[in-house]
Amino acid sequence: MCIRDRDGTGLINLYKIDNNGGVSSAGIRLHGDCIYGFSSPAGSDKLGIIFKLQKDGSGFSVIHNFALANGANPKGSPLILDSVLYGVTENGGRANLGVLFEYDLRKDKLLVLHNFLPKTTEHPYRSLLLICLLYTSRCV
Repeated sequence: MCIRDRDGTGLINLYKIDNNGGVSSAGIRLHGDCIYGFSSPAGSDKLGIIFKLQKDGSGFSVIHNFALANGANPKGSPLILDSVLYGVTENGGRANLGVLFEYDLRKDKLLVLHNFLPKTTEHPYRSLLLICLLYTSRCV
């Protein structure tokens, strides 16, 4: 994972994610002092991970390993609101057609918000632009 240096003239390699079994298949997000992102195939089941690392590239850690039931192959860039990370997976879930999920960074817990089903929306693979959460009456 690379970022531009301060003067914009070069790239700084923060972390080589494929050392952990996958490549960063999506964008990343800065939240506080940490960078969060997805990598796939990676993790204990090779179904993808959510990772975090410090802004300086240190402290890489896997904060979630996807399992087929809660999604597989995360895509797009994570959205973060109030210490909750939102994302989609291309596969996994009830019909193996992907899920919309939230991951609470404070509680270290993933919750599937929606299972994509046939004849609706299948296999999402882009970043989330807008999510209206009826449960909390807030929009991301």
